[in-house]
Amino acid sequence: MDYTAFCEFAMMPSVVPSADKTNMTIDAPFDPYVVAPNAMRRILGQFAHILRQIMQPAQQLEGVNMASPDDLIQLQRWNSQISSAESRSLNELVLTRCRDQPRTTAVCAWDGSLTYSDLAGLSSSLAYRLRLLGAHPGSSVGICLERSIWSVVAILAILRAGGTCILLDLHHPRQRINDILKETSVQVVINSQATAALTSGLTSTEVCLDQSIRDSLLQTPTGRPKGIVIPHSTLASSIRYHSAPMNVRAGSRVLHFSSYVFDVSIYEIFTTLAAGATLCIPLEFDRTNALSGTMCRLQANWAFLTPSAAQTLRPWEVPCLSTLVFGGEAVTREDVECWSAGRTLINGFGPTEATICGFGHIPPTGWTQGLIGTIVGGIGWVTMPTDKSRLAAIGAIGELLQEGPFLAAGYFNLPDVSAASFIDPPTWRQRMPLDSSSGLYRTGDLVQYQDDGTIRYMSRQGTRMKLHGQLIDLGEVESNTLREFPAANGVAAEIICLESGGNLATLVAYVRSDFHGPKDHDANFVLDSVSQEFRQSTTAAQKCLRKLLPSCMIPSIFIPVHVMPLTVTGKLDRRSLRPAIQSLSFEELQNYRAVSLAKSEVSSDSELLLQAMWAGLLAMAKESIGAEDSFLVSDGNSILVMQMAVMARRAGFEFTVADALSPNSSISSFALSLQVVRSGQGGLNLPAPSRPSVLTSVKFQQHLDSLRCQGTLSQEGSVTSARLATEAQSKLVLCYPWFNFRFPFEGELDEDRLRDACHTLVRAHSVLRVAFTEYREEIFQLTLAEDMELHLQVLATQCQLEPFCESFCHSEQAVPVPSAGIATRFTLVSKPSHTDQRLIIRLAHAQYDATSISILMRALESLYNDEKMIADASFDWYLDQRSCIASSPLDLTSATQLITGTYDLSLPAGLSSAVTLPTVVKAAASLVLARRFNWPDIVVGQTVDGRSLPFPNIDRIVGACINYIPFRIQTRASMTARDYLPNAQNQHARSLRSESVDLRTVVSPCTDWVSPTEFRYILQHQMANNGLDLTLGSKSASLKLVGGLSPGSEVWICSTETPFGVRIDIHCSGQKMGFESRPGHIYGK
Repeated sequence: MDYTAFCEFAMMPSVVPSADKTNMTIDAPFDPYVVAPNAMRRILGQFAHILRQIMQPAQQLEGVNMASPDDLIQLQRWNSQISSAESRSLNELVLTRCRDQPRTTAVCAWDGSLTYSDLAGLSSSLAYRLRLLGAHPGSSVGICLERSIWSVVAILAILRAGGTCILLDLHHPRQRINDILKETSVQVVINSQATAALTSGLTSTEVCLDQSIRDSLLQTPTGRPKGIVIPHSTLASSIRYHSAPMNVRAGSRVLHFSSYVFDVSIYEIFTTLAAGATLCIPLEFDRTNALSGTMCRLQANWAFLTPSAAQTLRPWEVPCLSTLVFGGEAVTREDVECWSAGRTLINGFGPTEATICGFGHIPPTGWTQGLIGTIVGGIGWVTMPTDKSRLAAIGAIGELLQEGPFLAAGYFNLPDVSAASFIDPPTWRQRMPLDSSSGLYRTGDLVQYQDDGTIRYMSRQGTRMKLHGQLIDLGEVESNTLREFPAANGVAAEIICLESGGNLATLVAYVRSDFHGPKDHDANFVLDSVSQEFRQSTTAAQKCLRKLLPSCMIPSIFIPVHVMPLTVTGKLDRRSLRPAIQSLSFEELQNYRAVSLAKSEVSSDSELLLQAMWAGLLAMAKESIGAEDSFLVSDGNSILVMQMAVMARRAGFEFTVADALSPNSSISSFALSLQVVRSGQGGLNLPAPSRPSVLTSVKFQQHLDSLRCQGTLSQEGSVTSARLATEAQSKLVLCYPWFNFRFPFEGELDEDRLRDACHTLVRAHSVLRVAFTEYREEIFQLTLAEDMELHLQVLATQCQLEPFCESFCHSEQAVPVPSAGIATRFTLVSKPSHTDQRLIIRLAHAQYDATSISILMRALESLYNDEKMIADASFDWYLDQRSCIASSPLDLTSATQLITGTYDLSLPAGLSSAVTLPTVVKAAASLVLARRFNWPDIVVGQTVDGRSLPFPNIDRIVGACINYIPFRIQTRASMTARDYLPNAQNQHARSLRSESVDLRTVVSPCTDWVSPTEFRYILQHQMANNGLDLTLGSKSASLKLVGGLSPGSEVWICSTETPFGVRIDIHCSGQKMGFESRPGHIYGK
């Protein structure tokens, strides 16, 4: 019987026995779009193979071979060649290059350059001195140096002296460094004046390089001081086989980026020098804060980066980079889409114990996520995840075992641990008709073979896992937490991706202790309630762990459990722990973080309202927020404050963002400033000012006629309003001309639905019907009538879509906005096959801000998907309301105080985290400028979003609400950071009371400055770009933004919060930056 018609699954095998029951027929209809035909054949072959085995009466299930005879034949073909070992040592490989190309640059660093001849001479002299100090074959020598030319010289010198090199991470606590030095019996350590404090007194001999591996190289990964013994032949063999496939050759300029806790740092050095290439070493500050600029200065064309590190760069910022190798973390499709065009992209793989042994070139399209390619310099086997004695079937997920000359010799002084990971050849390997094997390494990585013999990484088993690119030992986390957590009698550590935490990997500690909360849990549920004693213990444990472990090994969340679940074999059942926490909301998770226990109860209605709003915005339990808590101390920020202001207005109260941003603004003090909005008003609604329209001017109408004659405006286009652009809009027209929002869709969009959606969107939002024009040396905003026709531009190309669209978007960046007519444009680009399409939406930044673009994209989705669109508030109405507030005497008085005169430097009782990150950046930049120009009282420009004004539905306004306002700061030589930062925060809060005031409105009545005056320096802070998705029908695409800042005479200091800290970008024109200065401010004409 044919079951195909009834098949609703990817495959549905059916077994039909013969009439005499001596054989059977297996029929397996399947969906080839879900299960590949080759995979289906292997599944059926394995099924038949297992069936034949279990039909034998004496066959035990634990002895069933999962790999079929066909699998064994295929595996022998793939692994028929085992590479030979390199006989030369690492220093011999480098010294060969020193003899062959002595004048070639070997190291180009921030502190100088060395030729290969220089490197040979300096390392020889230092090796001689190390021998005099006791370094000899068998001894260990520590290196505690910042990356520089001297760190390379020191490493090579230790190898030439026959010693073992112990690389120390400068970011580790001193106690941890001491543990490593004791474990490895280091008597001599090489340091510098900058790092001497970390190692001073820890060894008998110190060598400072500021004035001027035996058989193994020891690497110290994160975790208990557990070194991995890597023989010279292992490293040399790995370099021999991976250099060419990874494009390292003479002429390469390799970025020395990796931290010394990563084994990759060793390969960056020796792969480069063995190939006769140049090692490029950035200053440590530049490595973490200005990577793109330092790569360009060093002309680095090859780099090994984790995907997280690569996300701090933009491809066009590093045009010199021709080869990028990803490693240390999983590569995502977003990483591939961002970096594959225009360069060679490689996925590198290799645990420290097996060096760099796997690589796979990543094509721009058709890449399979997790694919690590082929094993180079050795071979790989896949066994059952829990049983190394049995091979897994091809295509099945199993543990990767590696074999070849690239394997390490084991763990330093840990014979039992070495024996568990470095194993003798199993029986199945001994039976293979291949060259004999000396041993295999169990990686703990779960992988699967692909049909072409390449390997795909799936996940990791065991307790050594990677978190944000760093390999950490969960066992070490567990043992330290168990020791430091009061009354704990059991700890399990896990790395979990939490949906409620943005899918970011988080280190979680499950703790079984003597402290139990209320016994209201289900007996089958492992989580316990949180008691007060448990919270106190969490705080104490974190404090102690910070002194012992790197920050990546300190759990962020502590979960109390009343039982540690076990498997049937008596092992910890980690799988049952994960679902218990993954089901928790982010708010519930906050109960498991270390928080202060002393909470004052809220009482008044205003306090209760604020408590509820704070809890909702911060995803915290209301009970965890007390009357004396500050919004900023509770992890709030200015973006959340603006959201809170909107929530308050909808609840019938009003306040300004400045009120909430004060460092001393607790719930109790903040509640006193809340004002009740008059019933039915929902916020300020001032009468629109009456002013003559420029449209009534004959000369302006003549100007419009000239625009129509030039084709800038259409002949039939009716201009319904014309108004002077805000000062911020005028600056955006000049400095942020065009932005193209590009969305790459797979498959074909409905062109008619898209055209209708775009047309309706333009009719609904007046800001999309705007053109900007220059009239009498000022920028005006023209709004056209709703019946204006704005067509969807459809383009077809035979070229590759990404390069074509990139060129298309960049081609008009030099076109002035006032000469372009209607600023909005919708373009759909596709190939004739329509298999892929790109939707490009062009806007001038003077039309929108960050809040607006999200509203517009959601509205476009709603229109395309036939859903209800939420109406926006009028931008013209907003400008009318803002002009009323900006012209009030009260506001100008406030602005005057912000720019001239003297303000009180009264200090708060204590400095806490009630200073926001934008204020810290702003204060730091202002201090640099004040010192640079030797003025203790300085005024700079700052960017504000203009949405904290008390208007109804201000969060629904579509338009460029942002403004550039003065920020004044005073410095005194006697001030400390404890004095300076809180006052900067206070001044920031005060400045927001004047966020609606244009600079040109302030200068004449409030100062004696020469007019016109513009800011010479503008400070701008923004949150990290979390991406913007657009879903049209069943198809989704992620935003790719094309556009940028084109500064005029001013200097822009832009800071961006990222997962790794703060990124600072400074933008200025290539012209010389002249300035005039007066006491109290720095300004330009």
